[in-house]
Amino acid sequence: MAGRVAVILRAITAALALFVAMGSVAHAEKRVALVIGNSAYTHARALPNPDNDAKLMSDTLLSLGFFVVGGGARLDLDKAGFGAALKEFKKELAGADVALFYYAGHGVETHGLNYLVPTDANPANDGDVLAQGIGLAGILDDLDKANVKINLLLVSTPAVTIRFLTACLWQAPT
Repeated sequence: MAGRVAVILRAITAALALFVAMGSVAHAEKRVALVIGNSAYTHARALPNPDNDAKLMSDTLLSLGFFVVGGGARLDLDKAGFGAALKEFKKELAGADVALFYYAGHGVETHGLNYLVPTDANPANDGDVLAQGIGLAGILDDLDKANVKINLLLVSTPAVTIRFLTACLWQAPT
């Protein structure tokens, strides 16, 4: 598993380097990332890899010149910590040329929408998921509203190693 993650992270690093080298982003002054790894859950089974994956992703992004919210990977966030990290990320998006959100941990889908699971969540039904989860749609909305040139959203859950959910290139009208 660790070898597969390393290969994927190298591919992501190469893709990010390519984006940074592109003409429209060659002079990117502001690259912002929020990296979250949730391994230790109160009411769900612990996951062995998210903390290490998030640390590796954070270190890679820092080496590529990204400002990583919180100074590095944010690990084992409960609902309040998750909300605070997202609020700080949203603030840092202002004026960013490249934004990346990375999450490794439990995720759940209900009613066609995806939710990230904070470490203190205990969802017994769909209503609990809505109340206790972190909606992925809200994160995508924040990225969209920030008018960042390149948005990357990466989510790693037990069922999927890494899903590339969106990469939006925003071009200012000429």
